Amino acid sequence: MIKKCQFCKNNNIIKKGKNNDGKQRYFCKDCKKHFQLKILSPSWVDKAYNDYTNKCMFLKDLSIKYNKSIPTLTKYFDILNHKIEDKIITKANERNSTNLIFDGTFFKRK
Repeated sequence: MIKKCQFCKNNNIIKKGKNNDGKQRYFCKDCKKHFQLKILSPSWVDKAYNDYTNKCMFLKDLSIKYNKSIPTLTKYFDILNHKIEDKIITKANERNSTNLIFDGTFFKRK
């Protein structure tokens, strides 16, 4: 895994101690910022979400297929839904100067 700065996206980073919880901290030599690496979702999440949305599989079937509990699946799916909604809103605001709201079903103007 290539570690990159979360601010400037360069990989010129070094380890710089640990925080109070014992998690590794990093320092970017380019933008001079300290940060912790964000934990990316595991590789199975995208596959399971694809099965859930495109193949219309039930959560019970997904929990058996991926050997995960239903609450774990729903937690990761909620995180993915928020990321997808944020991307849609950002792209819509870039294309259109008026404010748009995404309420889960359609866009509407304020």
